[in-house]
Amino acid sequence: MSHIPTETDLVTKRDITHLESRFEIRMDGFEGRMDRFETRMDRLDARMERFEDKLDGFHQALREQSRTYMLTMTGVMASFSAVIVATGILT
Repeated sequence: MSHIPTETDLVTKRDITHLESRFEIRMDGFEGRMDRFETRMDRLDARMERFEDKLDGFHQALREQSRTYMLTMTGVMASFSAVIVATGILT
């Protein structure tokens, strides 16, 4: 007899309907949050792509600047060496 449900243990159709409506409300809220999350992830992905483009441009500019610096310093050192040699010859 202890395994037979009492009146308080019985579930009615109204209880199931109420539970179903609560579940649907929670699922709608969850779906809304997931939609907002996907939108934010799409925006983040677009920002990351723009950042990668800027980073590629930065690397190119850095390479060009390094080449310019090395050529300039090579010219300066050659000029300085010429001055030293010329000073040694003239003295």
